[in-house]
Amino acid sequence: MNDRAIAKRRAYEAAAAEIEATCSRHKLTPQDRLELMAELSARTAYTMPGRRYGWQNVSSTILEMMQQKAAFRLHYLIGSHR
Repeated sequence: MNDRAIAKRRAYEAAAAEIEATCSRHKLTPQDRLELMAELSARTAYTMPGRRYGWQNVSSTILEMMQQKAAFRLHYLIGSHR
């Protein structure tokens, strides 16, 4: 694994731990957790492109890309637990 991949893995693990701790601390239900992840995804897609020309289209594309990556990762995780 290269340095960039290691940094991304560490960032993911830290973020996942923070989200899990927050959900546990606030006793969020599975539905609450789903809503939290949807809100975080939407806000990320909204803020990433800034407000340059065409930012609305870029925001929609970012959200679609996140959904595709999430689906790919889910299939990978399901396959790795068979």
